Amino acid sequence: MSRVLKARYFPNTDFLNARLGNNLSFIWRSLFETQEILKNNIRRRVGNGRDIHVWADAWLPGQGSVRIQSARPPGVQDMNVPALRNYTGKEWNRERITSIFDAVDRDLILSIPISSADRRGGFWWTGENNGNFSVKSCYRKLTYLSPSGEADSWTKLWELEVPPKFKYFVWQVLDGSLPTVDNLRKKGVQITEECKLCGREAENLEHVFWECEYAHEVWQQAGVTRAADVLQVQDWIKQQLRIATNDHKSKFVALLWGLWKRRNSLIWKAEWQGAAGVITSAMSMITNWREAQQSSSQPKKRAGGGREQVWRRPGRGVVKVNVDAAFDPSGDKRAWGWVARDEQGNFLKAGGASVRASWSPAETEAAGLREALEEAVAAGWQSVEFETDALSVVQGLRQGGGFSYIDLILEDIKEILLTKSNYRVSFFK
Repeated sequence: MSRVLKARYFPNTDFLNARLGNNLSFIWRSLFETQEILKNNIRRRVGNGRDIHVWADAWLPGQGSVRIQSARPPGVQDMNVPALRNYTGKEWNRERITSIFDAVDRDLILSIPISSADRRGGFWWTGENNGNFSVKSCYRKLTYLSPSGEADSWTKLWELEVPPKFKYFVWQVLDGSLPTVDNLRKKGVQITEECKLCGREAENLEHVFWECEYAHEVWQQAGVTRAADVLQVQDWIKQQLRIATNDHKSKFVALLWGLWKRRNSLIWKAEWQGAAGVITSAMSMITNWREAQQSSSQPKKRAGGGREQVWRRPGRGVVKVNVDAAFDPSGDKRAWGWVARDEQGNFLKAGGASVRASWSPAETEAAGLREALEEAVAAGWQSVEFETDALSVVQGLRQGGGFSYIDLILEDIKEILLTKSNYRVSFFK
């Protein structure tokens, strides 16, 4: 089927650059609907980088612009990615990158993991952690699109560090499915149309979140304004999600939730909350949720009666290497460390590094494991047991390869393990 469609609709190009054409079949028209979402969610994975032009190609990670936005200084107009690495090709040349690019592009480039091998790059799908495309994740992204196709607003919403129920709630607002009085009446529910807060005007989205005097009071005290040319509350939300800072977006979403929660509390519990209470309650929910997320992602402290993790002795003649990673969830600092001991627990060697990158915990742990493996080979150790508390890394080594950046690191690790039959990686919590 794919060959038939290509021959008929895009014989001289690929699907991402195909045009809709004429005499369309239902299958082709349906597939073509996914083209834009694919373009917006496929990223280039940098391998050796020899086929990637620094200025012309789309190769930066993240959800923003995937092309370099910095001004081109003279002398570096025609440059491929390897020119940005040091003489070994295994590390970025931070000094040169800093001298050429602005801070945004610099940090994006430095956040890209580099393979230890001369490995070709490829493309990966942002909808799945492993970078593999799936119909399910594509459908999920299509579902999150607004009717006008403004995918960027949805992306910004789902990236926010706020409770998931806030995101789903805003999705309902944008989708027009929130059970406001006007929506309930359209479905045949017998209910009076007046706002339950002010009792003066009919309740709809615009009234609940802006026109009601009690909503106005909340926005005024919170210091949030709305441009006069923004006519609908959905457009206002999309605008805020696209242009505001992350902190402001989080605050904005929390206040929307707070207004709706106050409305429901009055209807169902006969409880009233003033503007100051709405603001305080909404912001407290974000703070408490983030603290809970941070505490769950950090290692538990063992001081003061906590259960001590016991080091397990390896077999005779075996070196044990423990690998661990650390990261700052509120910033871009990542670090890893490893320590090697013999069968008696005697110290042999240790190492580690830190990077400024937006890597996931698993990517950071994988980078630490790769370094430990390379150092073990260099030290001439014949039989080594590596332990990590990153279960996803261990599982990734046992599964088939994907196309994400962590798979680039895992491929390096697998390559070493293939040449060392007495090297073993295991999970230990």
